[in-house]
Amino acid sequence: MTATRLLAAAYVIVALGAVVGLWQFWTPRCNESCSRWIVVSMYATFLVVPAAALGIALLTWRGRLGRNRSLTIFGACALGLLFWSAFVTNGAAR
Repeated sequence: MTATRLLAAAYVIVALGAVVGLWQFWTPRCNESCSRWIVVSMYATFLVVPAAALGIALLTWRGRLGRNRSLTIFGACALGLLFWSAFVTNGAAR
């Protein structure tokens, strides 16, 4: 059970690290000069990513998700975040 709790903690730490990295990358590029949908998308991403990671971590910690399934779901969320941030960053560059 200890490995599962460490995995759940790692999910939250990685997600918070991603949010901090995105905040440092996006904010200087797009203060209020970007269009409204990009700013809203940025702030929604900053809320959704930790919430999703916390949800996956809690389900893993409580034993509702197995380790392999939670790794798959977290990996899919990370891949989705990668594509989403590339889309929003491309929109902010215009």
